[in-house]
Amino acid sequence: MTIVITNQPDISKGILDIQEVNKMNNFLINYLGLDDLFMCPHQDSDNCKCRKPKTGMLLTSIKKFNIDISKSYVIGDRKTDILMANKIKCKSIFINRKYSEESPKTQSITMPSFYKAAQYIALSKD
Repeated sequence: MTIVITNQPDISKGILDIQEVNKMNNFLINYLGLDDLFMCPHQDSDNCKCRKPKTGMLLTSIKKFNIDISKSYVIGDRKTDILMANKIKCKSIFINRKYSEESPKTQSITMPSFYKAAQYIALSKD
């Protein structure tokens, strides 16, 4: 099962139009064959329950699909992704894109690409 959980604060900032983002998300769902996509349109200052690293979207997906966290991974390229995974004790894979921001230090493993992360999961005995 593949689910995307994404923060899109540019929507609430008025930089991106929600209809355009929904079109992009629907394209991703169909093109990649995603099982679902959960999106938070808020900024940090909105203090919502869904914005990563909070766990709102992740917990909703777990409930909706009856996901066994002990057999799951969160793959992310930002510290907020890894912090979200840590909060529910889910294994995490950090994709290091060398952004000019603080990298996480509590991930299960670091990989250079999503492809390598997927290979790692496929070969994992977890």
